[in-house]
Amino acid sequence: MLKIVGYWTEPNDIEGFEKHYREIHLPKAAALPGLRRLVVTRPVSGFEGGKPEHYRVAELVFDDAEALALCADTPEYRAMRDDAEDIHSKFGTAVTGELGEEVIVDLG
Repeated sequence: MLKIVGYWTEPNDIEGFEKHYREIHLPKAAALPGLRRLVVTRPVSGFEGGKPEHYRVAELVFDDAEALALCADTPEYRAMRDDAEDIHSKFGTAVTGELGEEVIVDLG
């Protein structure tokens, strides 16, 4: 499995961001062709009680690099990316991302 991990900074309007994120952005992300799993996290504290480094973390999981490449060439992917730009301009956020290989460990 290959995942995109996106790290969002804190918005200047939390209530407006949350409404837009839940009602507009997440449905766009959920509609991505080939997406196997979508997990979003809002950290409540940093490790051992410190301040969280990120306001939101989003994980978009695909079967492999080929599935992600096929998705990235679709209108749905472009719509999600365009909406992210809209979020940046409306709510003063930035998002950085990484690609990672997911390995699930069986805890028996």
